[in-house]
Amino acid sequence: MSNQIAPAVRMVAVNPSDSVPIPIDVQQLVFLGAAAGNVKITTAGGDVQTIPVQQFFKLEVQARLVWATGTTATGIYAMGH
Repeated sequence: MSNQIAPAVRMVAVNPSDSVPIPIDVQQLVFLGAAAGNVKITTAGGDVQTIPVQQFFKLEVQARLVWATGTTATGIYAMGH
């Protein structure tokens, strides 16, 4: 059995929201914006975390929500299926 994950087939811009989930099944969040900062997420498992990120950073996490409250990073994209 392989632990490899199939490449993402979709990529969408993420508009942080305290209530609207990301509209795809997320494998990774990619930060391409001009500003590093914090990102507050809810994972697919329901955990809520705030994580510091840098510009051009890839966060390999299955996220279902990027919160507006607590998120200061910009240029957030979700990659997945």
